[in-house]
Amino acid sequence: MNKDTVRKERKKRASVPELFGEKYRPQVHFSAAKYWINDPNGLVWHRGTYHLFYQHNPTGNHWGNMHWGHAISQDLVHWEHRPIALHADPLGLGYMFSGCAVSDEENSSGMGSAGQPPLVALYTSCTVEGVQSQSLAYSLDDGDTWQQYDANPVIQNPGVRDFRDPKVFWHEPSSRWILSLAAYDRISFYASRNLIEWTHLSDFSKPDGSHSGVWECPDLFPLNTESGDKKWLLVISVSPEHSTRDESVQYFVGEFDGSTFIPDDNGERWLDYGADNYGAVTWEGIPPKDGRRIAIGWMSSWRYAKEMPTYPWRGNMTIPRELRLVKGTSGFELASLPVREIEGIRTGIIEIPQASVGAAATRDIFCDLPPDLLDLDLHFKLPQGELEPFGIRFANGNDENVEIAIDMASGKLVVDRTHVGQAVPNPKLVERLEAPLRKGSESLSLRLIKDVASVEVFADEGRSVVSANLFYDAPFDRVETFGPDEVTLGGEVSVLASIWRERCSDV
Repeated sequence: MNKDTVRKERKKRASVPELFGEKYRPQVHFSAAKYWINDPNGLVWHRGTYHLFYQHNPTGNHWGNMHWGHAISQDLVHWEHRPIALHADPLGLGYMFSGCAVSDEENSSGMGSAGQPPLVALYTSCTVEGVQSQSLAYSLDDGDTWQQYDANPVIQNPGVRDFRDPKVFWHEPSSRWILSLAAYDRISFYASRNLIEWTHLSDFSKPDGSHSGVWECPDLFPLNTESGDKKWLLVISVSPEHSTRDESVQYFVGEFDGSTFIPDDNGERWLDYGADNYGAVTWEGIPPKDGRRIAIGWMSSWRYAKEMPTYPWRGNMTIPRELRLVKGTSGFELASLPVREIEGIRTGIIEIPQASVGAAATRDIFCDLPPDLLDLDLHFKLPQGELEPFGIRFANGNDENVEIAIDMASGKLVVDRTHVGQAVPNPKLVERLEAPLRKGSESLSLRLIKDVASVEVFADEGRSVVSANLFYDAPFDRVETFGPDEVTLGGEVSVLASIWRERCSDV
């Protein structure tokens, strides 16, 4: 890819429809056309289509009046906005909080018919008085329209204030559906043969993991290790609204016998060490021949989501990520990287020959890059001994910059956004974010997805991940490398195309 290609891509971006061309509007991440969104819901692969439902207020740029928004994709990158799936019902069930969806292929629920298996959604219905229960809706037209089950709710509130976010999967060994549910400081497991009648099985609670906030959005699923053995993962979001932590999506590795989850240990492990990944859950129904476990999260934080300086939309999703189990220093760890489908929006690839991070040829390559939409896949070779931090910097002529630094001396991946967005309303949007790194390596990988106003950084093959929004005062206009001459850099860089070239007619 040369300078002419870069200039052509910039010209194409100028044609992005006005509705998706606002300041800060993500160009490679999903966002609703207008108004507020938060947690992803109902992630399901059904008949060749990925469905993404999400918490949505269709009447304003603030949280409240919760509906289920809906989008579909064939490739996890380009999304088609669809009509609202579940509508708020203030005089009845209430508001449509988080939940899940499954393809009921055997029609165990009885909601479908021969040859027409239903899509079934289990979600939290929250009354105007704040009572949270679990309800069911179903679709007989591949998710286009939904009907409420006439005997909702299917799981009554037992007297718990925070009782929400069901996530369901089919457990083949016991031939039944298993449901995970957040109940303040614990995860409750239920079982059903028909998705309607549920029996409580067990609870997973203290002292395991972090309890710095309310537990939400559980997801229980199996994952194979690198050697082919199976482990179970329990992913839980910890609300950071009243917490001092930046991390918010924790996970446990353990065993599940069909009734009880037993963790290998009670330590804290985090899917993402950034501030902007919450409510992350995975798609159900992805065919075995694909074999991937793919997650997506809400790219924001409850500590400042309501103050994010965007209009007429507020909130977007992370890049979908493939999850893998890898061996770590204290047992198995969860690693994640952007899904391979991202390669489909690369406009070309610049090969970077291995050279010093400070070499003139290296600086020239990065100097010519447009700093908004990039996919960097870099590999650093490290000499022995103490090293100064090294990495990538995005900057502008307004003295703003964001540094993505590798600090091997302290064993940390650092995303420093303290020198950007001084005019944004919440100081938490300009903090320094850190993720631990393994020490002693002779090389290090760094994958980076840069959008207009965000960055997702994956170091050490996805073991260390930081997601961060970047609300600059002035757009970035240059990309730089920095670090000691002894560190060499190679790999490839791609300029990405916007996914919003064509405005959807139904938004």
